[in-house]
Amino acid sequence: RFIAMLSAFAACGFAYTFYISLKLGGTIWKTMRLSLDLITVVVPPALPAALTIGVVYAIQRLQKSKIFCIDPQRVNFCGKVQHICFDKTGTLTEDGLSVQGVIPVSESGKGFLSMVKEPTLATNDKLLVAMASCHELTTIENELVGDPLDIEMFRFTGWEIVEDVENAFVSAVVRPKRISNTDSFFCNPEVLGELNAPEVGIIRTFPFSSDVQRMSVVVKYLHDDDMFAFCKGSPEMISHLSDKETVPKNFSRTLEAFTKEGYRVLAFGWKKLPADITWHGIQTVTRSSIESDLKFLGFLVMENHLKSDTTDCITSLVLSHTRVCMVTGDNILTAITVAKKCGIVPNLNIRHDVILVRESNGGITLQLDFNEDTAVTLDTDYSSKGIVEAIRDITANPYVFAVAEKDFNVIAENHPELYELILLNGKVFARMTPGKKQKLVEDLQKLEYTVAMCGDGANDCGALKSANVGVSLSEAEASIAAPFTSSTPSIACMIEILRQGRAALVTASVTFRYMAMYSMIQFISTLLHYSIGSNLTDNQFLYIDMFVISGMAATLGRSLPSKSLA
Repeated sequence: RFIAMLSAFAACGFAYTFYISLKLGGTIWKTMRLSLDLITVVVPPALPAALTIGVVYAIQRLQKSKIFCIDPQRVNFCGKVQHICFDKTGTLTEDGLSVQGVIPVSESGKGFLSMVKEPTLATNDKLLVAMASCHELTTIENELVGDPLDIEMFRFTGWEIVEDVENAFVSAVVRPKRISNTDSFFCNPEVLGELNAPEVGIIRTFPFSSDVQRMSVVVKYLHDDDMFAFCKGSPEMISHLSDKETVPKNFSRTLEAFTKEGYRVLAFGWKKLPADITWHGIQTVTRSSIESDLKFLGFLVMENHLKSDTTDCITSLVLSHTRVCMVTGDNILTAITVAKKCGIVPNLNIRHDVILVRESNGGITLQLDFNEDTAVTLDTDYSSKGIVEAIRDITANPYVFAVAEKDFNVIAENHPELYELILLNGKVFARMTPGKKQKLVEDLQKLEYTVAMCGDGANDCGALKSANVGVSLSEAEASIAAPFTSSTPSIACMIEILRQGRAALVTASVTFRYMAMYSMIQFISTLLHYSIGSNLTDNQFLYIDMFVISGMAATLGRSLPSKSLA
């Protein structure tokens, strides 16, 4: 619009100059030259360069903070961010996890045994083999390389990986570092055979996928011909893939007890493969046939601590009226607990209740996070008013929503009114696949939010790419999709990015107004000169453009950001 307005001024000035120059006896050539010169006065050629000065200085300041930008056009968007989505593991919490122990299934399969905190005290030999083999780790110069979760899990077993093996049918061998017949996981003679230290060869690995929430391996004991499949993944998924007779009846209650405390819980399952299956058959077998009819083994309980500065950074963002939410692939109860600890669920001045939204048989159930007695089911023909009334039946406090991916899908497709309410007030989105993370970001943008996404893993790439501002805390896959990459794995970079973005945006606005004012002043000045048959000399134009205008624009571009967001 502004350029159109300037063009209108230029057209009027062009006509006036043409008229006045001919009236004063100017030649056609001189008249055309003066008229065209006036257009460059009205629309200053230096305008685009002046508007980018603030962005250039902002990027330089970000680099000093070890934040790197590969798309300068996104810097101004940083100044308009209204909503930030955070991944959990590795973003809000530490990369490393500490293993608290394992919870094996009892021999009868009717319940769980007590938590085992030391590998030598375990009573389920298959659970140990599952932890030792079900991963994608490798060794480089005798150091374990791979997912931090897998590294901690493997170290907990006390085993070692041997990749330089003579057996051509296995990719690697895992085996105990120390073992005895009396103090060992492998207390079963049938497993030990004649060996004191059984070796397990990994034949095939089905990599972890966020979409299916699991990974699996096919292994064999090197002293035996039998092959086994071990599967690791989310408890809900492993339970679904397991024979229901092997899943303890207190599965949900036990899982809930740990996730309420903020622990990260994984589950394991196994099965013995048919005796007639060969190595070649394993290479062609489908993943679905391996990951079915499993026997449930138990839980691995891990603790993931918040990073030291996470709570302070979230508090700063909330005080600056920037909306924040958590988008994670973890269990919903674990996510809610972490969200409360770090302040994503507001707790500064007024306590907010968390309402879980669940879909069941086409109906919608609302309940307070850890209290099933508060559950309220909405009628199938509910309205916006009905949702509000149902929430009032649950709590009189301010509230936020938490929803898991399977419920998120159904609500998005079949309940648009409730879905919009969840987008506006949702704080925890759990068990989200990469595609659903991306959909959440895009749907928030449809509500006219300027959205930022902060994550560190390959499963965040889609959301990082779709967001107006994508920030990667990793220099691996996520950095390829994200316009911004922080060398320091801390969400404090979000505060710095927003500060510099706001400074660049304000600088661009002020510079734009200054350039507009300058062009109007010079336009009127030139017209007055034309009216008396005079004009500024080339040296005067050069002085104005080089020293007055460019110097002032460069000075404005160096404006520093505010020290805080609020």
